[in-house]
Amino acid sequence: VIEDLNSTNGTFINARRVRKRTVQVGDLIRIGKTRFKLEKQSADLLAHDQKDFDAMLCTGEK
Repeated sequence: VIEDLNSTNGTFINARRVRKRTVQVGDLIRIGKTRFKLEKQSADLLAHDQKDFDAMLCTGEK
């Protein structure tokens, strides 16, 4: 879920301004001047990312 908290520049999904919406794979998201596309990752990548995230939390690394 993505939610715009009354920003000046707005939050857009697939070129439509949104206040709150569930995002889906393939959505084009723009927050201010930043644009990105939500893509699906494989389960192996997700597990790897979670391990890195957990390690960062334990060590306090940024």
